[in-house]
Amino acid sequence: MNSRNNLENRENTKEVWTASFTEKLQIEDVPWVRLTTPYDRAHEFKQYLRDIQKKDLGVIKRTMNEISSNVEHQSTLWAVTPFAMVFLVRSFREIILEEKPDECAKYLAEQLLSLFVVVADACQVLEEVEGEEPLPAFEDMLKEEYLWPEEYTEEEDEIRFEEELYPDQLFYSFYYYSFEELKKLKPFLSQVKNEQLKETLTDELKELQDYLQ
Repeated sequence: MNSRNNLENRENTKEVWTASFTEKLQIEDVPWVRLTTPYDRAHEFKQYLRDIQKKDLGVIKRTMNEISSNVEHQSTLWAVTPFAMVFLVRSFREIILEEKPDECAKYLAEQLLSLFVVVADACQVLEEVEGEEPLPAFEDMLKEEYLWPEEYTEEEDEIRFEEELYPDQLFYSFYYYSFEELKKLKPFLSQVKNEQLKETLTDELKELQDYLQ
C-alpha cells in the first residue's frame, strides 16, 4: 500500500511541475533551434506557431502541413513534439470555446484535431514499454545535456542524425509529455461552443476522447 501511495504521490507531483511550467511557457522561451524534427532542427517553429494565428487561410494551410510533417513521422515523435503540443493544444482549446470562430479558426481546429489523433495514436506505445519512466518533469527535456549545440555545421548534424539520437529516457519523455499535453483537452472536448464546428469535428473528437480515456 505504501509503495502504491508513493507512486501516486510522485505522479501527482510530476503533474504539478509539468502544469506549472507549461502553463507559463511562451513561444520565445523555447530554444527551437536546439530541438530536432524528423528532417532537421526546429528552426522554423517559432514562426510556424505565430503564422497559424494569422487570418490568412493559405498561410495556415501551408504552415499546418509543415507542423504536421515535423512533429510526427511514421509514428515517431521528436524533441520538438512535446513543446509544439503545448502551444497547439492552447490554440485548439481557445477555438473550440469560441461562440463564433471565423473560417480560418475552424479550418485550424480541424487540422489540429487530426494531428492530435495521430500523435495520440503514436503515444499508445507508452502502454507497450515496460520498465521505462519519463524524466521527472517536462522542463528536464531542456537540460543542457539533452539539447543539441547552438553552434554547429551541417556536417556535424548529419553525423548526429546517424548516431543514436536520444537516450532512452529522453525519447520516452517525448511521448509521455506529448500525451500529457493532449490530456489537458479532456475537459473541453465536450464543450465545443459553435454547433457547425462541433458537427464537423464530431468523429475525430470521439476518436481523441477514446485515446485519452
